[in-house]
Amino acid sequence: MEAPETTGFIEVIFPSVPGFGIDERDEIEDTLQEMLENRELGDVSGSGAGMGVMILDIDVFDARNLEETVQVIMEVLKNHSCPSGTRVQINQPYQKTHQL
Repeated sequence: MEAPETTGFIEVIFPSVPGFGIDERDEIEDTLQEMLENRELGDVSGSGAGMGVMILDIDVFDARNLEETVQVIMEVLKNHSCPSGTRVQINQPYQKTHQL
């Protein structure tokens, strides 16, 4: 695999709402990790919670595959019961938000 031009960084941001907690976020994290790893697109590199949200951090191996990575993430999110207001925030190499 040739060296990527640049890497990317994405955050999946879930609003903290009743009925959607750490267990649900962890299930999504596991599914995303498997899907991204199988396609060699990225890696779930961290997670957190606070200030009314829960977050998954995703490192994208090659920014040239950024939109494909977002499509995989959106597919996984749509197949889980994510709360209204969930969003996918691209932070690197440019900024863009996808609303679920």
